[in-house]
Amino acid sequence: MATALRVLDIFEAFAALQKPLTLSQLAEAVDAPVSSCFGVVKALEERGYLHSVSSRKEWYPTGRMLQNTRAIERSEPLIARFDPILAALRDQTNETVILGQAASSGLKVIYLNVFESAQAIRYSTAVGVSKPLYSTAVGKVLLGCMPPDQRSRLVSRLRTEAVTDRTLTDTTSILADIEKGLKRGYQITRGENVVDVGAIAMPVQLLGRTFGVAVAGPLQRLDPKVKAHAAALASACRQLDALAG
Repeated sequence: MATALRVLDIFEAFAALQKPLTLSQLAEAVDAPVSSCFGVVKALEERGYLHSVSSRKEWYPTGRMLQNTRAIERSEPLIARFDPILAALRDQTNETVILGQAASSGLKVIYLNVFESAQAIRYSTAVGVSKPLYSTAVGKVLLGCMPPDQRSRLVSRLRTEAVTDRTLTDTTSILADIEKGLKRGYQITRGENVVDVGAIAMPVQLLGRTFGVAVAGPLQRLDPKVKAHAAALASACRQLDALAG
């Protein structure tokens, strides 16, 4: 497990720094001893994932990981089919659109796809990011899709720490907020996960999987347009639901 995590750390370091790195620079970037990185780097080189790019023994990824990632993405049975609909929703609302699903633990949200707004001031996040269920609009959607008894048990198990000063942290308030969202037809967050950022979200259920789709942006821009964005989101979710046919 430690080696697998180190491999991920190395690729994430290259993605963050976007430049060739010596072994010592790479070890510093992943906060690990040079000795523990050496074997991983040599193994990645032998498998064709890293190559030396200078006489200083600087390393950089080859295109092999990208090829593998693209092959995986092309073969994904469902998510790629969402892209045109989610991109159109982003363009219609001019805000960031997020597709999320519960992690296998059931305790967090994993962002599966992100279509960022083109506006200079926008909500930015990344694919693969995990977020709390109780403080995100997508998380509230996933909780709202559960039977009430299951929802209550799960929320009572969550470590509901305050992410911002607006985060709901007690079980009663969280459950009441989700119930309000169910009656309203969409879940909403207002600065509960990121200060001054809001989001509205609705569920999509396809092939036995439950997803949440959210429109997120600065509160000052989102608040006046909540109803319009909710209508656009509902239309997009109906189009996604139709994919099951």
